[in-house]
This record gives sequence, structure tokens and C-alpha cells, in this order.
Amino acid sequence: MIIQCSKLLVLLLITQFSFAAFKTTVLTRNKEMDLVKKEVVFKDIDNLGKLEDKSFKIVRAKSEKPIILSELNDDLEKMRAASVYFHLKKAKKYFLDVVKSKYVSELGQITIRLGITNQFNSIGHFAHDNLAPEYNNALSIPPGEGRARFGIDPWQHEIWFRPAKEVNLPSEGLKNDFEQTAALFSEFRTQSRFANFQRFVADLFLLSGDELVDSGLSILGSTAIIEASFIAMKHIYGLLQGKSYLLDTSFIPEIVYHEFAHIALSDKLTLSHSSPVNEGMADFFAASIANSSTLADKVKDYAKRVREKDAFREQTYQSGFESNAYANIDFVLGVLWQVRELDEQKSHSYIYNIRNNLTSSSNIRGDLVKSILKECRRSCKSPLSGRIKLLNAYHEMGL
Repeated sequence: MIIQCSKLLVLLLITQFSFAAFKTTVLTRNKEMDLVKKEVVFKDIDNLGKLEDKSFKIVRAKSEKPIILSELNDDLEKMRAASVYFHLKKAKKYFLDVVKSKYVSELGQITIRLGITNQFNSIGHFAHDNLAPEYNNALSIPPGEGRARFGIDPWQHEIWFRPAKEVNLPSEGLKNDFEQTAALFSEFRTQSRFANFQRFVADLFLLSGDELVDSGLSILGSTAIIEASFIAMKHIYGLLQGKSYLLDTSFIPEIVYHEFAHIALSDKLTLSHSSPVNEGMADFFAASIANSSTLADKVKDYAKRVREKDAFREQTYQSGFESNAYANIDFVLGVLWQVRELDEQKSHSYIYNIRNNLTSSSNIRGDLVKSILKECRRSCKSPLSGRIKLLNAYHEMGL
């Protein structure tokens, strides 16, 4: 009896030692949505701070060994790893407790890679080290079968956080960035050209002499102003935005939520395709987890030349928003946020359910809006009134 009690006591001591709580510091949001340091206690890992549990394993770059917080000498890197783990736990808890996702409850362990610069290869997992390294972003990785004969093991879901690096944008990079912004002006430019042409044709039949000359000069002048403004926009844009870019994704909570949301949606929306609907859905859940209508706001210490996303940004639908070049604008977030305005409590499962009627190739104006209205029949407290309110909101957005 004494021997059995002694064995039990030893077992309890070992268990207590192995799974004692670990206290550390993370970067998170306060009530004012400022990024602040906060002391937390992790109860699901051992007393050495080994960042591995049944849901997540945090590793460095291509390593498979979990990071042990107590072994890190760099306080910044310790806080980085702890912060990512902290926010991933929060994101998964949201999908389990609030959304009640069966798919998320069945997910296996997700490997989280910090500071990885390799490109992703769907066959070989990690692209060759000689290829151009990548910085300033994060991405969610789908499972892969690997290639046994080449020594490439299969892998499950992963999230990669690139290291931050201040980059002086080359002229071509600035050009591409400008073209995305300038497209917002293109529709007005095209409409102005067409209107001026119609006016010129009409004046040919209605006016003559000096009146026709004056009208022609007026049309020519307005057209020249619009064209000159468009040409000058590139130079003004570059001056206003600056030419250095940096984004430390692992320190911005909403980016962590966004990447986990991609995995939570991946039973219907594939991870290999970045589209406005895909990104907007992930944005909605990132904002819902953060309980904020804005994403990546107040991040000047961790980002340069990055604009926050805002669900209430005043924007009017343009056909260009359907292209993948606009995958990261916040228009779709605004479309989905209208459901939250209608019924915040039900919006979480409501929006999660509409993924059943979407694919990664779905468009905004047709597929997304149709799916939202269809789900309202099932989920809205008052289906008719709810759909009318949504239709009115979408009409104001130009949909």
C-alpha cells in the first residue's frame, strides 16, 4: 500500500512538472485597440515553454522541432513566438465555441513556421533555397502528399509567417501598386471620355460657328485635364505613399486570425487561390475574432506603407473588384459586415454557412450576394425584413 502511494505521488509530481503553466509576455490589443504587451499564462504547454499542443506546433523556418520559449535569449523573438501561439489559440476557440465548426474540431495539428523565407512548392513543400526569398507576408499552406522517393515527407496544414524586412520598392513594384490604385479612377475616366464624345457629336448637329468652336475647346480642355490628372497621379501617389515597405505579420493579431480563418474555411474555399471572396471571408472572421470593424490599424511600429482595412469604408462597387488584383481590398469585408450589422449574434455562423454555396472562383455581385440572401431565408429572425435591409445596404454599395 505504501509502495503504491509512493508511486502515485511520484507520478503526480512528474505530471505536475511536465505540464506546469508557463508565464510569458505577448503582444495583443487593449480595449482601445492599441497594441500592448501583456503577461499571460499558457496552461497547455510544459513549464519550459515548449510551443506544442494537439492543435499547434510553432517552429522556426524549416525546422520540425517546436520552439522552447525558455531557451530563447532574444526577448523580441520570444514575444513573437508566444504572441502567435496566443492568438492562434484564441482564433481556434472562436471557431469552436462561437461558430461551432465541426470541420475545425476535426483538424489535426497545424505547424506554424516563423521567419521562413522559402517559397511554397505544392509538390516539394519548400522551394529551393536558391530561389528569391520572400518577406513581409503570411500564407496558409494546404496539406501535401510529399514525394517519398525524394525524401519529402507528407505535411498537414501549415501557416507561414515571413520575416519583416524594410524594402525600397523598385520602380516596377511601385508601378504595379499604382496600377491597382489607379483602377479605381479608370471607370470615371472611361465614362468621362464617353460623355465628352456624346456631347461633341450632339454639338455637331446643334451648334455652328463660334459656338461650336467654343464647345469643342471646352470638351478638349476637360478631357485634357482628366488625362493630365491621371498621368500625374502616379508621381503624386509615390510621393504620398513613400517608397519603403515593411510588414511584420506575426506581430499583428488580425493577420494571425486571418490566416487561421483561411484554414477554417478550407473545406470549401481552397487555400491555393487568392480571390476577393476568399480574402474577404477570412477578413470577416479576423474582424469578428478581434471584435473590431477595422483590421491592421495602429500598427506603425510593425508596418510601413500598409493601409488598414475598414468594414465601413465608403466604396461603390466596380466590376474591377472581381479581379484577383483586388483580392486584398476591404470591399468584401464591408459586404459581409452588413450581416453583422443586421444580427451580430447570428452573423458568425451565418457567414460561415454561406461558404457552402461558394467556391474560390465565386464572384461578389452574383455568387456572394446571392448566397448571403439565400442564407437569410434560413438564418434571419425575420427573413423578409432581413433581406430587404440587406438589399437596401447593397444597393447603396452599388451592388
